[in-house]
Amino acid sequence: MTTPAWRQALNKSLDSNKHLKYSTFFQIATTRPDGRPANRTVAFRGFMDKTDRLTFTTDTRTQKTKDLNHKDWAEACWYFPDSREQYRLLGHLTLIGKDSSDKELSQERLKAWSECSETNRKWFSGPNPGKPKAETSDADHQDINVRSNEDPPVDSFALAVLDITEVDYVDLLKNVRDRHEPQSSGWNKIPVNP
Repeated sequence: MTTPAWRQALNKSLDSNKHLKYSTFFQIATTRPDGRPANRTVAFRGFMDKTDRLTFTTDTRTQKTKDLNHKDWAEACWYFPDSREQYRLLGHLTLIGKDSSDKELSQERLKAWSECSETNRKWFSGPNPGKPKAETSDADHQDINVRSNEDPPVDSFALAVLDITEVDYVDLLKNVRDRHEPQSSGWNKIPVNP
C-alpha cells in the first residue's frame, strides 16, 4: 500500500512538532441528535496497522456515543501552531466497544487498552462522565481499583476509528491548500485556493 500524500504530510507534521507536548491532541466534531454540533479534544493513538484509519480512545458513557448512534459522520481538526499547518479529516467514526463482533477490531481495542497509561485507564473506571457529581468528594474517587493494562478492558473503554473520506490540508506559511479525495486507484490531491 502506498502512503497517501496527506498522510506523509501529517507524519512529517507530527514529527516536526513532537517537541510540543500537545501535538498529538486534535479536535473531533460530531452532530448531536438534536442537530447541534459537538466538538471536543482527543488524543491521537495512531493509525490502525497497514491502514489510513485514524484512532483514539473514548468512554462509551460520553455524549459521543449518542452522537454517533444518530450520525456516524465526524471531522477531526488538527492544528500545529509552530508549522502553522491545519488538517481537517472527514469520515465515518466507529466505536469498537466490548460487544464488537469484528475480531480484528476487537484485537485493536485490546492493543489500545494495553498501551494506555494507568492515569488513562483510571478515567474509564471513574464516575460516569458528564453526569452530576454525587455527594462524595473528589478524594473518594482517587482510590478506584484500576485494572492493569494486561487485564481485559473495562466495559466503558472503546477504540474510536475514523475511516477518512476527505482531507483538507492548509499550510499557512506557504499559503498552500490541498484537498485529498479517495479514488479507486488511491488518493487524488487537488490544489485549491487557500
